[in-house]
Amino acid sequence: MDAVRFSNVGYAYPDRQVLSGVSLAFAPGTHTVLTGRNGSGKSTLLAMAARVLTPDSGTVATQARPAYVIQHIEAPDSMPCTVRQAVEMGRWPHRRGRPLRAADRQAVTDSMERMGITELAGRQLRELSGGQRQRTLIAQGLAQESPILLLDEPTAGLDAEAHHLIRAAVAAELRRGTTVLEASHDAADIGRAGRVITLSGGQATETSIL
Repeated sequence: MDAVRFSNVGYAYPDRQVLSGVSLAFAPGTHTVLTGRNGSGKSTLLAMAARVLTPDSGTVATQARPAYVIQHIEAPDSMPCTVRQAVEMGRWPHRRGRPLRAADRQAVTDSMERMGITELAGRQLRELSGGQRQRTLIAQGLAQESPILLLDEPTAGLDAEAHHLIRAAVAAELRRGTTVLEASHDAADIGRAGRVITLSGGQATETSIL
């Protein structure tokens, strides 16, 4: 069974058709990068795989609930949330309303260590730099322990240390059999993928990387 499958998918925003008749399949344990110009549909595809958006036509199927990591966001001053609390949100699919258990806390701790944010655990999100927020969001995605990881421009605008931590985390996820689908403009990141799919004019063109 494919980890993620798009079947004849179409999607339009009020001002333009962004995807038209796109069919793609992603096998378990594979690493694919989506690339293309801004507005070409990369984030739209990821959001549909994450079940955040519903296609106008066609279907999107996933073998499990994906972990979806958006680009870093500004945290509202009115929203009190520490780094640890943000990462703990990644455990919601496992908790089903129950309190955090030892396994949940360990997953959170491990994810924070992998992203180098353990010392930021008690900091408010609004106090963080953009790079620190991005690492927090990725730690939240890792804590979910989903077999599908969706990353939207995960290393955009980050320093070398953060970039290294994120690439190391992605490599570790692939070793454990996670399906990784990410959007990127970074040539080095694109070169690491097993598949590259370029979006343009509503269509998807695939390139295999040897």
